[in-house]
Amino acid sequence: MLYLIQTAIMLALVGYILYKKRIGWSACINIYVLGLLIVDVIEIIINLLMNYYKFPAQLLSDPVKDNFLGILLADSVILPLTAITFCYHAAKHPLRAALLYSGIMVVLEWLYVELGYVVYSSHWAIWMSALVYVSSFLLFSRLADQFVNRPYSVPYFIRLLCFSYTALVLPGAIPDVLFHLHRWNPGLVPDIWSDDRIADLGSGFLISLVIASILPNVAMQRRTVTLSVLAACTVLFGLWAHRMGWLIYNSWNDALTVVRFVIPYILIFLYDRWQRKPLQHANR
Repeated sequence: MLYLIQTAIMLALVGYILYKKRIGWSACINIYVLGLLIVDVIEIIINLLMNYYKFPAQLLSDPVKDNFLGILLADSVILPLTAITFCYHAAKHPLRAALLYSGIMVVLEWLYVELGYVVYSSHWAIWMSALVYVSSFLLFSRLADQFVNRPYSVPYFIRLLCFSYTALVLPGAIPDVLFHLHRWNPGLVPDIWSDDRIADLGSGFLISLVIASILPNVAMQRRTVTLSVLAACTVLFGLWAHRMGWLIYNSWNDALTVVRFVIPYILIFLYDRWQRKPLQHANR
């Protein structure tokens, strides 16, 4: 329940900032997708590879699903939304905001640990989390002013990389993590659930890296065709992964795989069109 309460609070705070026009939609989305990518990188290293902590949401009876629900709420909602509110404050007072938010997050994590919503292994401790929070907020504090007040000055490669990553990984998270309709099984690590998430997030990052490397260098009138070709290649990759035994269908099929990989490219197409004119203006 604590995850849902904090999710509701963060949604309300970000909604208020947007409603009062304290931050623009472009800045909000760019901060969210950057925050999601950074959080997922940290998650892969500390949680999935090292297995240093768990996130029992205490909402589902299945402990595996409950843990991944906690990860989904923390990494895909709470922490990226926190990045938005942080950048809003850090744009005015970088160091003060970094220290304040670090303190708040450490206290909140201590509360989560005490109530059993975060479980550490013997190799992790609260002071280690404090170091992660401080270093992350100090990094974001250097980017806050640019992301909030000059969002279109952020290199388009970075914006497109982060948005493409978000668009690619989120549509697969719920059917995979919560409902186990399919799962990745390339054999990268011994634990089957860590193997699934590392493969899903890792492949999403590599595909988004290809998109961000190619699309900005393509003429505007050819971008639709380019995205269509990239979408077709991604769909073929998903179907090929299933044939190779790397993507296992439980209650899934090839048609759903096509839909799962086409939806992100529709979102990327819309994002690119939205960012297109400001991008042309910034590059003059």
